[in-house]
Amino acid sequence: MKQRPSAVRRAVNFSAVKRITRPGDYKRVYATGVKYFGRSLKVYIVVNNLHYTRIGVVVGRRVSLSAVARNRVKRILRHEASRRIQALSPRGPLDVVVVARPKPDGVWDSKTLREDLLLLSNRWPQ
Repeated sequence: MKQRPSAVRRAVNFSAVKRITRPGDYKRVYATGVKYFGRSLKVYIVVNNLHYTRIGVVVGRRVSLSAVARNRVKRILRHEASRRIQALSPRGPLDVVVVARPKPDGVWDSKTLREDLLLLSNRWPQ
């Protein structure tokens, strides 16, 4: 079996336990979280009462009608957000929701998503 090169491995493994999955949790983050808006993304951050940080990624049909394209955007965002969330770990456990916004003429490319998430993460409180 082939092993993945270390450069390709995920920065943080957000297993199913460390993901936001319940609708009530999403509603709480939307209602009480600090909001950051970018060209291609919206990010909501709120402190949780668990012992670990959780992430939720939302990519609606308005982003793309193709499930393949939406899942690709989710993978990119989950990976990049996990790298950025490590910088927030001193603040304690957080719930972070990343919402992809629709692009007027198609699906966002991975470079734009990464750059936008980097710009937004620079505005996050330290």
